Amino acid sequence: MKFRLDFSGGSISGGGSDVNGKFTMHGTYDPQTHAVVVRKRYMILTVVYNGVWNGQFVAGTSVIGPAMFGERGSFEMWPESEESGFGAVEEISTEIDRPEPVPV
Repeated sequence: MKFRLDFSGGSISGGGSDVNGKFTMHGTYDPQTHAVVVRKRYMILTVVYNGVWNGQFVAGTSVIGPAMFGERGSFEMWPESEESGFGAVEEISTEIDRPEPVPV
């Protein structure tokens, strides 16, 4: 997956598409703490990414679906190249923590 993110005055906006369809991305970036919060919205689904920019990439936690009941995991997103900075993002890698089924 490739997509574009633009950073301006602490705001993040962008979008792209992947195997799930087209999406938009909006969020915030705090230049003092380097905290990043991005909401990726598909037509019927939202993914929220909460992370920190470490100078090379953003890493943190993600929630797919409703905040209270969504699937939680970790993610990394990084620039396509060092020159592009935050602008073009190569990929998001996500690992989802799924609880083991409980026998009934």
